Amino acid sequence: MHGDYMKVLSFDLGASSGRAVLGIHHEQGIKLIEIHRFVNRPIKDNQHVRWDIPMLFKEIKKGISKCVELGHRDITSISIDTWGVDFGLIDSNGVLMQNPIHYRDPSFSDQHMESIISKIGREKMYKATGIQFINFNSIYQLAYLKSFYPDLMRNVHHILWIPDLFNYLLTGVMVTEYTVATTSGMINLENHTWDVDILNALDLDCGVFPPLQDAGTQVGFLSEDIMKECKIGKIPVHLSASHDTASAVLAIPFSSNSAFISCGTWSLIGVELEKPITTKLSYQANYTNEGGYGGTIRFLKNINGLWLIQELIKSLEESQVVINYEMLEEEIARTKSMECYINPNDKLFMESGNMFHKIQQYFREHNMPILESRSEIGRCILESLAQTYLININQLGDISHKEIDTIHLVGGGAQSEVLCQLTANKTHRKVIAGPVEATALGNIITQLIALKSIKDLVEARDIIRKSYEFKEYLPQS
Repeated sequence: MHGDYMKVLSFDLGASSGRAVLGIHHEQGIKLIEIHRFVNRPIKDNQHVRWDIPMLFKEIKKGISKCVELGHRDITSISIDTWGVDFGLIDSNGVLMQNPIHYRDPSFSDQHMESIISKIGREKMYKATGIQFINFNSIYQLAYLKSFYPDLMRNVHHILWIPDLFNYLLTGVMVTEYTVATTSGMINLENHTWDVDILNALDLDCGVFPPLQDAGTQVGFLSEDIMKECKIGKIPVHLSASHDTASAVLAIPFSSNSAFISCGTWSLIGVELEKPITTKLSYQANYTNEGGYGGTIRFLKNINGLWLIQELIKSLEESQVVINYEMLEEEIARTKSMECYINPNDKLFMESGNMFHKIQQYFREHNMPILESRSEIGRCILESLAQTYLININQLGDISHKEIDTIHLVGGGAQSEVLCQLTANKTHRKVIAGPVEATALGNIITQLIALKSIKDLVEARDIIRKSYEFKEYLPQS
C-alpha cells in the first residue's frame, strides 16, 4: 500500500465496449475512477466476423498511458477480464495467426456441435463438463476450424482465450485462467483440468493449452516495450476471474436466498454454488456450471440481453434516426404495455442485423399483432426479457432447491429503471440493482486480495455492501 491507499487498474472488455477503471482501496472503501472507455466494434472480412485484436490492444495501452497522464503512476497491479468462449491461435513464433472469430459468426452451426456430441455422447459430455450446449462454445468453434481450416490448425502451437491473449501481449507470458477456460466446454468438473475424451474427439493435444492458473495468480510483469510505450514502471499483471461474468458475480454481496442477473449484451441468470449440479433436470433444462472465484460454481443460463436493444438502436441510427439508450428508455417508460412477447433466444435474434425488422418478422411468423413504433418494440424487448427472467428464476429455484426471494441485477441493465421494475413485477421478487460496474469491481477485488490489501472475498463483499448504494425495486401490481 502507498500510505493509506492502494491503486490497481482493471480492464473490462465486453462485447460492445471496453473500459479501463482505476480502483483505489482506502479506509472508507473502494473508489472507482473510469480512466478510459472505448467501443469494441467487430470487423468483417470475406469469410468471418472477427474481433479486432490490434485495435483493442491499442486501446488497452492507451488506458495504461492515460492512467499515468492522470497522475496514477503508482498503480501496483493490472488485470483484464473479457467475454468467454472465443480464443486466439498462436504459431510457433509466438505470433497471433489471425484475428479471432466472433462467437456470433454465422459459420458456427448446430451441425458442428452435433458432430462432436455424437462422438462422445450428450449426457456423458454434460456429466463431465457441466456446460450447456450452445453452438458457439469453444469446443464447437474448434471442431469447425478443424473441419474447414485443417492447414491453419496444423500450425497452431498454442490456444489462448481472449483475456489470456491480452495478458500475453502485455507480458510475453502464456497462461490459461480457470474461469474463462470453463466456458470452453472442455474442462472436466471433477479433476479441474482438460477432459481427455473431449480433446481426443477433437484430435487436440492438451499441450496447445498453456498451464491452468487460478484468479489472483501473478502472470508476470509488463514487458520492456509496453513500459517504454506507456511511460510506466515494472507493474505486475495479475489474473482476474477473467471471464467477465465471474468477475461480476464476485462483486455481488449475496444473501443465502438470492440469485443474480448479470445483464449486459447477454443476460446471465444464476446462483453461486459450492458444488456443480449435473442432474437430469439441469441437463434437460440446459443449465451450465461455469467456474467461479475461489473454486465456486456459477450455475446459470445464458440468454440474450441488452444486445436486442443495442441492435434496435443501431438499426434506427442506420435509418438516420437520432436516438440513444437514454432517449429510448424515456420513450419506453411512457409507452403502454402491449402484452406482446418475443423469445429473446430465438435464432432470428442471435446474429447482427436490423432488429426493428427482425422483431416485426418474428411477429408475422408467430401470427402476432405487428408493433410499429420504436417505443413499443423497445418495451416489448424489455418485457420479454423480464418474462424470460421469471421462467428461468423459477426453474433455477426448482433445480438448485433454493427459495429465491431476491434478485441482484448487475451490469448495464441495472441502469434501466424500466427493466428493473418489470423484473420485480414479473418475478414477484425484490430486485436489488447494482453495482453497475460490478465486473470492473470484481476484477479490482481479485487484485486487492492477491496483493493482501483485502483479506478475502467475505471481507470484500462486506466492503461493497457498506461502500455502495443499491436501489431496491419491489413488485408492483
